Amino acid sequence: MSRLILSATRHLSFKSGCGRSLLRRVACCLLLPLLVSCGPAEDAQSLFDAGEFERSLALATAEADLDRPAAANLVGVHYYLGAGVERDFAEAGRWFERAALLGNPSAQRNLATLYLRGLGVKQDDFLAYAWFTEAAERGNPRAARYMAIMGDALTPSEMVRARKVLNAELDKRLPD
Repeated sequence: MSRLILSATRHLSFKSGCGRSLLRRVACCLLLPLLVSCGPAEDAQSLFDAGEFERSLALATAEADLDRPAAANLVGVHYYLGAGVERDFAEAGRWFERAALLGNPSAQRNLATLYLRGLGVKQDDFLAYAWFTEAAERGNPRAARYMAIMGDALTPSEMVRARKVLNAELDKRLPD
């Protein structure tokens, strides 16, 4: 912490070394208590992992309202699991879709899973495969495994068409 204060004061220039030293002491006396009183910043995922679901949901929702895709995905997880809120697959799907459209690969996989199983949305292998493909291309290894499990659910031409439809949908919805 003192390193932070020192680096902040280093950029101020004084003609004498004495002035700099005095400034550092004053900064330590004034800033250190403020920094310590702030405490660690709360993180929605950490709160979720600690089982503080209501606080996690409130924080994640506020962050999701700022178009933060990981936060929107976490809100969807809350609704999917019923963690801190009544379980609601349709609401989970809305949050997963929001995060998926913002490019979050976990949300894309989660949304695809809802389509695959028909939870909160109409069951649709076509959309499930398309979202699994998008998530896998963005580096989500679990999405690739789901695609393998789907196996024969779609013909090769349907797979190509699913990808084209999703690309067109993403082009319409996503800002450039």
